[in-house]
Amino acid sequence: MPASARPTRAACGSCRSAVRASHPRPCARARRGSADPAAAGAKRTYGSTEYPTLTTGRLGDESERQATNDGVVIGPAEMRIVDAATAVDVPEGTAGELWARGPEMFSGYLDAELDASAFAAGGWFRTGDLATCVDGYLTIVDRLKDIVIRCGENISAAEVEHALLSHPAVADCAASSRCPMR
Repeated sequence: MPASARPTRAACGSCRSAVRASHPRPCARARRGSADPAAAGAKRTYGSTEYPTLTTGRLGDESERQATNDGVVIGPAEMRIVDAATAVDVPEGTAGELWARGPEMFSGYLDAELDASAFAAGGWFRTGDLATCVDGYLTIVDRLKDIVIRCGENISAAEVEHALLSHPAVADCAASSRCPMR
């Protein structure tokens, strides 16, 4: 989207904030938006089809905090960051798989066989998202299986996308592996 098409506070009238969800907002892009004093404020929210709104940013937080995380748990929801291989909680600030449970969570898939891999003991839903949590603020950093394998190296598609999006001339991008020729 060209900068001239982005909504400003003046164009939005009484709109004071907006919510960004469904895909992690690259920090560089969020910082560019926060640097414009005329722009409406924005906060990030995390959710999924299975758990619609687990976390949300706090409007009172400073711009840098809003640009660098997906917010705090909403209401009685619970989250854990665990080592995907061992199911043991990881230390604060360490990336691991995000597990969630709470009142907004779905009750299971129509195909009950899918539930065995989707849920852990205690009713925890395995989101498949890699995240960190510091001082109660969640940051989604990648997907467990959102990787490109190139010459035997595992490359995070999210890291490639964030690097490209940090350049002011890049409006949007998507990284994926090339399909082999058949």
